Amino acid sequence: MQDRTAGPIRLRVKSKRLPAAVSGWLGRQFDRLLGFERFNAIYAGSAAFTSTALSRHFLDRLDMRVETDGEPLSRVPAEGPLLFVANHPHGLVDGFLLDTLVTPTRPDSRLMAFYVLGDVPEFRERLITVDPERKRSRRRRNLRGWREAYRLLSDGGSLVVFPAGAVARFDWAERRPRDPEWSPHIAALARRTGAAVMPIHIHGRNTWPFLFLGSISPKLQNLFLFSEMYRTRGRVLRITAGPLIGADELAALPSNDAAIAYLRARTEALANA
Repeated sequence: MQDRTAGPIRLRVKSKRLPAAVSGWLGRQFDRLLGFERFNAIYAGSAAFTSTALSRHFLDRLDMRVETDGEPLSRVPAEGPLLFVANHPHGLVDGFLLDTLVTPTRPDSRLMAFYVLGDVPEFRERLITVDPERKRSRRRRNLRGWREAYRLLSDGGSLVVFPAGAVARFDWAERRPRDPEWSPHIAALARRTGAAVMPIHIHGRNTWPFLFLGSISPKLQNLFLFSEMYRTRGRVLRITAGPLIGADELAALPSNDAAIAYLRARTEALANA
């Protein structure tokens, strides 16, 4: 039987200069500071769930309620290549939210997500993991993720993706929270596979200190994604789904850059729907 008490998300401090006991103590302190300890506690309190049920469990434990409007997700095509694109205002809970809402209609769906979540056994088979930092050293992991996504859609599957690849941060020019630049690779993926696209706007934002931290240091912001999740507990998570964008509509655009700008504009327009 699987031991769930250890927890799947941990920071391991390795140093030849430090005794193992000291390294272990430091790791536990960082786990507490970064929110890993509380994440693991919620995980340990769950049963051996499927990924969708585990996502629902996290939302329930964080006392988050879900409201939907716009196009009913139940009306999306039950088969054929389909891409759900969404903005990324909160972080981890955005993935839990869409996993919970999309899977009943498209049980073949997978989620493109931060590679750390691949350490959670229930999510391992459902996720296509990538590294948002896009370092040269992580290129192999990202290439593997893109290949998996291409095969999934080519075979008629469904994929949930946050094209920004990172959580929203405060945009000083716009004077508001906003996603980083959306990747044209997402548009290329849709255009190459002939996938239809459903834009989804997730309403809300993170706390102001977290947003400001992201505008100064995205790397530090990523470190505190887990701890930020607990500061958003008790909220109502509202999504607005837009009309389906057909493959022909995307194919008619002159480039992948134009296509991703179009998808972002369609998604952000839903903020006022």
